[in-house]
Amino acid sequence: MKSAAACARPDLNSRAHAHARDAVEDRIAGLDHGADDYLTKPFEFRELLARLRALLRRPSELKPAQLSVANLTLDTAAQVATRADRHISLTHKEYALLEYLTRNTGRIVGRAEIAEHVWDEHFDPFSNLIEVYINRLRRKIDAPKETPLLHTKRGAGYMLGVHDEPDSPEPSTSPQLRNRLKSPGRKHDV
Repeated sequence: MKSAAACARPDLNSRAHAHARDAVEDRIAGLDHGADDYLTKPFEFRELLARLRALLRRPSELKPAQLSVANLTLDTAAQVATRADRHISLTHKEYALLEYLTRNTGRIVGRAEIAEHVWDEHFDPFSNLIEVYINRLRRKIDAPKETPLLHTKRGAGYMLGVHDEPDSPEPSTSPQLRNRLKSPGRKHDV
């Protein structure tokens, strides 16, 4: 099967084929032989460009069916989350946020990046919606007596993963730090 036009993206190896053959069998054969899209002639050039842009938007890596961080597991096909065999009930947006954080485990993810990947273009960057959803997720995935997985990095963003350092300094770390953390005028602050 020769293609009149084949466009490939080197990192993805995606292919779009444009053919004069328009029979269903020809389209099926083209797709079965590795084409990501099949466009029959005659075609509108704008449609070809739109299909190529769609191919370029596809992620370059394969996404696994299950994602895990410590004892937290996400089933990406069913969009279900469990932690230590406990089912976690999530809304669609909570799941999307948790999946994005899980795919970026161990990396600090900022508000702008979360807004770009989890919310649409109508997201108000001045709202506290991300913080609200992070707090909801934290209550749902970090149950009492479990190792916290969702961490806030002040001024930077959020990180999902097992973390050795506390999110904020613990008053019990040293007497000097404890004294600095005491609020003025309060005798028994710790």
